[in-house]
Amino acid sequence: MEMCDNCAYNQQVLDKIKNEIPDTELTNELADMFKVFGDNTRIRILWALFDKELCVFDIAEKLEMSQSAIAISSKL
Repeated sequence: MEMCDNCAYNQQVLDKIKNEIPDTELTNELADMFKVFGDNTRIRILWALFDKELCVFDIAEKLEMSQSAIAISSKL
């Protein structure tokens, strides 16, 4: 690996980082989990559920959406 003239690194820090970075399987699972935050409707559903447990009917009423739209969003 080439280094520029004014770059320096600490091998201990690099070794520590290499040992602490999770494996690809875990990072893939985390990426899949966080995809939920990429959808506006899903965030609104999570927000509605923050205070208490709600049925699909209550979520649909609170978000002014149809029950089927709520169900479809939860399956994406």
